[in-house]
Order: sequence, then structure tokens, then C-alpha cells
Amino acid sequence: MRALLAFMLALYSAVDDSPANNVVKSVRAYREANEVQILEALRDYVAIPNVTADGANVRRNAQYLASELKRRGLNAELLERQGVNPVVYADRISIGAKRTLVIYTHYDGQPVRPAEWKVNADLTDPDEQKRPWTPVLYDKPQSEGGKRLGWPAVGSRIDPEWRLYGRSSSDDKGPIVAILSALDALKDAKVEPTSNLRFVFDGEEEDGSPNLADFIKGHADKLKGDIWLIFDGPTHQSRRPQLVFGVRGVVDFEITVYGAVKELHSGHYGNFAPNPALRLSHLLASMKDERGNVLVKGFEDSVEPLSELEQQAIENLPDFDAQLREEFQFAESEGSPQTYWERLSHPSLNIRGMASSRVGKEPRTPSRPAPPRRSRCDWSRETIRSRW
Repeated sequence: MRALLAFMLALYSAVDDSPANNVVKSVRAYREANEVQILEALRDYVAIPNVTADGANVRRNAQYLASELKRRGLNAELLERQGVNPVVYADRISIGAKRTLVIYTHYDGQPVRPAEWKVNADLTDPDEQKRPWTPVLYDKPQSEGGKRLGWPAVGSRIDPEWRLYGRSSSDDKGPIVAILSALDALKDAKVEPTSNLRFVFDGEEEDGSPNLADFIKGHADKLKGDIWLIFDGPTHQSRRPQLVFGVRGVVDFEITVYGAVKELHSGHYGNFAPNPALRLSHLLASMKDERGNVLVKGFEDSVEPLSELEQQAIENLPDFDAQLREEFQFAESEGSPQTYWERLSHPSLNIRGMASSRVGKEPRTPSRPAPPRRSRCDWSRETIRSRW
């Protein structure tokens, strides 16, 4: 619900001379009168699977979204490219408008492991594949002992502590439903924007948006605007709406280190055959120090330092670093005493995942309780779990 208010505040500059408090009051009144219907819209949309690689269901999401936009009187269409997920485009042109706002978000979602979605298990349906797409309502976070609720009747009040569990309910279908609801609230309040509004809904964001640049080049006339507003990101810990000026991009790369052409027993070949897992560890450790500073030469050469105004803005933000450390359960953050926002002003180098052979439940030598003292045999059993 807060996303709805944030969206309306972002549009405030595009609204015809109405005082900000009147716009906020109108939005709040609309939301309070339609809370359950808005939540139902999110529930119904989350129920459509949207994993990026699932082309058929992703298209269902795109078609559903386009129909919802058309139902609200917008010119909506699917921008297509052969063999890729479509971009959903819509616009709302205002006569006499002197500027154009482009609203961006994405409708695809991350892959899932259905077995991990026990919170969504329908007791009457044994098919665990449906769990992530079976939205359920809890009275508070499940991690805090939340209990499952029945669906509220129209006209009921929604407790802000309630949680809707379902894949992509927050990333990023929540903001999409907020945008649709904001359009409804504008219409209900008879508020006419003085800016053109253009909407871009990406169907491949969770895959890095590999085709978005081509979409933009191929449809430059449709996607041109004075500013892009991106509705994708975490809720501020203070729960207040936030406007962030810029985000970090991402560059992925994969490293594979090879060793012997077959697995070798460390008891016979350890200290002779190079260990790829260990060599990879040394390489990765050389890229970043224990304080979190990237050591790769030239990595930050193009980074501009924070201006005095930017530094002052950061200092005026609510301090929630201790809250984050407690929530994530680590004692000290990288680069401490620098704050969360100061650290985010620099590029980072992270390890997204690592893999080596014979780890976890796949060791060649069966696991058993550790003996009272460490023996050579124990060392051999552990090291053989890496690729050799």
C-alpha cells in the first residue's frame, strides 16, 4: 500500500496545481476504501507463474498486464522481438503536456524451488509445483511466528503488518499493482496529469535485461522521455517512501579453474597435483581485502567521489545499519564505520556462487562423526570433496 502513495508522490509534479496534501489525502482515501480489492488484484496477478525462462507463462503475464492497462483507458501493446520475452508498453498522453515521465518496472520473476515454499502449501493440493504461485495471507512475517489468515471480506481493514506470501509478490508485482491502483486513484479523484505518462514493463529483468537496449533503440519514439522512474527495490527500513537518484548496474563473469583430468585421492596426490578449488580461492581472495575494498587495479578509476551535498544528504538519512546487522545476523559490516549508503556509493565485487566437486551430500568417502583428534585420514576425506 505504501508503494501506491510513493507512486502518487512521484507523479505530484505532473499534476495540475493541486496542493500536495490534497493529492495525498485523495490517494489515502481511495486506498482505505479499496484495500481488499487492491490486495485481491495482487493475489490474482501473483498466481500467474512468471519465471523468466518460462516463455509461455511470461507471455500470459504480459497479456494480463496489457489487458489491465487497456481496461484503464491506456494505449497498451506488446513490443515484440523474435524469440525473447515481450516488453509491455502503454502511454497516457495529456493535451498540452510539456514533459514525459517514463515509468519502468519488470513483470518477470526469479526461479523457484517449490519444496522450499512450505508456507504456501495448500493442504488440499499435494502438487508442490503450485506452491510458489498459491498466494497466502499471514498476520505477520512467518519468521516472527505469523499465522495464516483467511481472505478478508470487501470493506475490511487491512493490517499493515499482514504479509502476502507468493513468488514475485514484492519483486516486482507489488509495484505493478500499485501503479495500476494509482491510475485508478487519479481517475477517482478527477486529477489530470500535466505530463505524458509512458509505461515500460520489462519481461527479462531477472535475466539481466539482455534485450532491453535493443527494444529501446528499436522503439526510440515510444520510449523517449524526460526522466525514467524505476519502481524496483527494497522497502526502506523506516517504511517511509523513498526516492533514490541512481542505481548500480551489474557486470557478470564466470571463472573456471581446471586441474587434473580426473579425480585424485588427496592421500596419494595431495601437495603434488594442483587443487583447482584452492587456486580459485586464492584468486578470489586477491580481488578484495578484509575491509571489503576491491583491489583490482583500475576498478574504481571512473568513480566520482560523493559531493558535499550528497554526503550531507546521506548524513540526514535515518540510521538503520544496526537494524540491518541484527536482521541479517552479522556482527560487523564491510567497510565499517562507513554507513550503508556510503558503501553503496562505490562499486562492489561479489561472489554470486561457487561450486566444486564432491561437496555437501556427495563426498566419495562416507561422512561419519568426527574422531576425538584430527587424523590424516580425516583431512584426506575433506579435501577430496573439491575438484582435483
